[in-house]
Amino acid sequence: MKVLFVLAMVLPSFALAEKPAPNSADYITTIHVQTSRIASDCSDVTNGTSVCFWNQHLDVTIDGKKYEMVGNRAKKNVYVLRLGDYKAKVLKEDTSRTYEYNRSYELLFADGTTGDFQVTAEIE
Repeated sequence: MKVLFVLAMVLPSFALAEKPAPNSADYITTIHVQTSRIASDCSDVTNGTSVCFWNQHLDVTIDGKKYEMVGNRAKKNVYVLRLGDYKAKVLKEDTSRTYEYNRSYELLFADGTTGDFQVTAEIE
């Protein structure tokens, strides 16, 4: 019985263990952050209420092209991402249609953590 109790207490800690550090060699795209701001994005009003989230909005340059990206990185605290260059990798990309696409990136930060950002605008 004691063994089962110990297992019940220890096993959840393995599930919460940190995932391995990202391999910096996988982050081959350079993203230059030009503007970083926090904005409240709200859902449609349903039954008189709406849900709002604080998101990071970035204006970036990737391979000479300008984009806007949005990342939902605000859990409890809201931070503005410092301007500059970040290494990134494509997380998801759908370019099956010639007239539109869907792309998201994972940015690698100096402390080894990462953040996911969705391309929301292409700017000429």
